[in-house]
Amino acid sequence: MNKIDNKNELENKIIDLSLYNSIEESNLYINFLNNQVKFFESHLKYLKDSKPLFFQKKKLEKHNKEIEKYENKITDIYSKIGKEIEEVKKIQDILSI
Repeated sequence: MNKIDNKNELENKIIDLSLYNSIEESNLYINFLNNQVKFFESHLKYLKDSKPLFFQKKKLEKHNKEIEKYENKITDIYSKIGKEIEEVKKIQDILSI
């Protein structure tokens, strides 16, 4: 019986270690996504600061499309961050049982 208990205990520790590793990987991924958001926000700020004059309609249209593209990218990244946080919460709930 002792070998079985040791084996089960070892399996549980390995599973816990795997889950902790998964949380660490998620934290690194969230940090990576945050850095992407910062990059796109700084680029977006630059675009807003360098807006073409109102009579340059073609440039203004292109400029506005580019702003919209970066705003959509930021929104998508925030969505990914939200999903990743939910996954971390699920793992933490499993570990607390």
